[in-house]
Parts: sequence; structure tokens; C-alpha cells
Amino acid sequence: MARADPAGGRLAAVAKHAALVLFGLAAALLLLELGLRAAGLVVRSVGQRDGGAAPGERVVLCVGDSHTYGAPLPGEDAYPAQLQQRLDALDPDARWRVINRGIPGMNSAQVAAELEGWILHDRPAAVVVWVGANDWWNRDDPRAGAGAKSAWRRLLEGSRAYRLYRTFTAQSALADWDRAAGEVVERSDRWLFSGPRSPRDRYVHTLRALSAIAATLAQHGLPWLIVTYPQPEYRWQRSAAERVAERSHAAIVHSAEDLARARRDHPEAVLDCPWPAPEGRACLFVESMGPHPTRLLYGYVAASIADALLALP
Repeated sequence: MARADPAGGRLAAVAKHAALVLFGLAAALLLLELGLRAAGLVVRSVGQRDGGAAPGERVVLCVGDSHTYGAPLPGEDAYPAQLQQRLDALDPDARWRVINRGIPGMNSAQVAAELEGWILHDRPAAVVVWVGANDWWNRDDPRAGAGAKSAWRRLLEGSRAYRLYRTFTAQSALADWDRAAGEVVERSDRWLFSGPRSPRDRYVHTLRALSAIAATLAQHGLPWLIVTYPQPEYRWQRSAAERVAERSHAAIVHSAEDLARARRDHPEAVLDCPWPAPEGRACLFVESMGPHPTRLLYGYVAASIADALLALP
């Protein structure tokens, strides 16, 4: 008679226990996924956005570089702050909340890489994208070499349970916004003296990143709009923005048209001023690490963005 193998029996018991644990975890995840999807259907049935925003609240997420941040101006002069005031005046019952996620020095690829986390954290109803000016010198591309997403990755990102996990991790990552912004700026500055991109490379880089932004927003079903720069030297960004807007059916705001209106309405305004601007003088741009709009010009841009947002479906 053959003797029983005690070691083999213990291994079999351990394997059986591990299989039961894995089965239990899989079942728990499946129940969580089904529960989250059912909750999403209930939320949509009573007219609220999927993502749990407060009833009636409409968040506008503004992403981009220093033109979104509002450098070197005080925060209340930046276009997102003026956009908040404009929306409140035009549609006071909508409970708008405008969030400024602009970071000076950021390029379009960095915005594309960070966008998913911002969406999960801020739960916007619409997104405003104003980026691309720094693509001529900032070569940091967090997604370089990542390649196309695998089928498993796409399946995972479609899971409500995974998106819930990403929401919690996004909230943790954004707990210290100043530190997160500082890290992005530090990565950007590594390329400051490496030499500028050629005009064609700038266009290709911006087009690729804006297309990635469009894909992320489409995945979340979010309406959005692109803002172009008023200065003619950023024409590559305008070309890329127009092409992506046409492909993705996004709205587009050309701030060069806002500049023209501002100059027509304020003939006394000086086009370029040093920073800080001379007291008592109306200026449209101030020189601070390149020309940046003043409160006066940002007001026109904010008005155009507000009109475009209210026209979105």
C-alpha cells in the first residue's frame, strides 16, 4: 500500500485555499462593478451627471499653461476667475464653478498626461483647453514610448471599479497642488536650454497631444473647447487646434479676435507694457517670461469662452 504524501497534501490544501480566496476576490470585484453600474443608471435617471457632482452644480475645468494660470497677474485677473464672474452674470441659476488647473511652463503632452486625473478629481461638466505655446521649447513627454493601449488596458479603463480607484488616487495626488505643480515645472525646465523645436515638430507635437486630449474627453463624454493664442508666432498651435476641433467637433475660441475687439474698444491701450505695468496705463500684454495678457484682454477672452460654453450641448 502506497503511503500518503503529507507535503503534497498540504500543498494541495494551500492551493485550494488560495483558489477560494481568488474566487472570493473576483466575485467581490464583480459585485462592486455591477453595483457601481447600477448606481450610475440610477444617477442618470434622476438627471445628475455620472460622477457624483452636487445637484445642479456645473464644473468648468480649465487646463493649460501660464495663459490659464494667469501669470504674472493676481488670480482674480486670470481668465478662469473672470469666466466665473461672467457665467454667474449670464446664467445665475446654473451654479457654475470654474476650476483653474493651469501650470506655467506646461506643454500639451503634460496636459494630456494629467487630464485623466483632473477629470476624476474635479468631475467637470465641460473642459476648456488652452495649451501649446510651450511646445516649442519644453520637450518633456510623459507618454513617450508608451505605445498603443492594450486590449486589457482598455478593458480595465472601462471598469467603474477601476475608475473609482483612480478617483481616490487622483484625490491623493492633488492633495498638495502646489507641490504637484512644482514637479511639473521642474520637469519642464530640464529642456529650457536644449534648443527649440522646428516649426514642423511643434505642429506635430501639439497635434498629437491635442488629439490625445480629445480622446480622453471623448472617453468621458465631456464637451470641451480649445482656445488659441492671440500672438501670430503661435500659428502652429492654431493650425493644430483647428484640425483637432474639426475632427472632434469641439468648439474653438480664437483669442486673436478678442485682441482685435479689445484694441477697437480701447484705442488708448498700449499693446505691450513691462511688468509691473505702469500705473494708470491701459495695457493689453505685459512682458514676463514672454508676453502675457492683462486683465483687460483676459476679460474679452473670458466673455468669448462663456458664450461658447453656453452654446455647448
